Amino acid sequence: MSCGLDVEPEVAFREDQKQKDNMKTTIKKLAIGLAAVAVLAFSPSPVRASLTWDFSYVDTATSGTLIQASGTLTTSDVLTANVGGSGMSGYEITGISGERNTLAITGLNPNANFPGAIVVGTVIFDNGLLTPPPQFDNNGLSFFVGANEYNLFSQSSPTGGGYYEAPNGTYDYVPVTLSLTAVPEASTIIAGALLLLPFGASTLRILRKSRMA
Repeated sequence: MSCGLDVEPEVAFREDQKQKDNMKTTIKKLAIGLAAVAVLAFSPSPVRASLTWDFSYVDTATSGTLIQASGTLTTSDVLTANVGGSGMSGYEITGISGERNTLAITGLNPNANFPGAIVVGTVIFDNGLLTPPPQFDNNGLSFFVGANEYNLFSQSSPTGGGYYEAPNGTYDYVPVTLSLTAVPEASTIIAGALLLLPFGASTLRILRKSRMA
């Protein structure tokens, strides 16, 4: 037997109010998160101890049929004068990762004489990255792929292009086309993302209005 009361409007009202409360909570959480990102982005950054650079090269003659190499270099963040006797400043390369012809690059041939060059067997290298722009000198970089050593260097004196790869200290120089680019800092990426915050705030306002309508 009906008592003449219709409870459906009351239930609908409560459900609608619950949705509005949930939306308000979500908006508050998003606002707090965005504020935290802003604080992190504009807080003083700790002094970095290293820089990161992407590199890739292919043999010039066949554009990569013979040689394909790519990966990441890690360098110090302090410019050192007269790297390898070039008269130019640069960073010491402290790490390398990547692949050469699908085989993993396993590490640097270390240079205890940096910023000077060192001779190991028949190979001379300094493991310096000159800048600007990022480039190698005519001593260049020495690294390993398993038991094989490769020297990547500029034939120009002291720099300026004309890059070559030489394996295992031989004179079998192969001309290569090299690309070197700096990897942006995380704080730079965050700062760029902050440019999108006004658009995000506008979207939240639109969502809130549509939910409350």
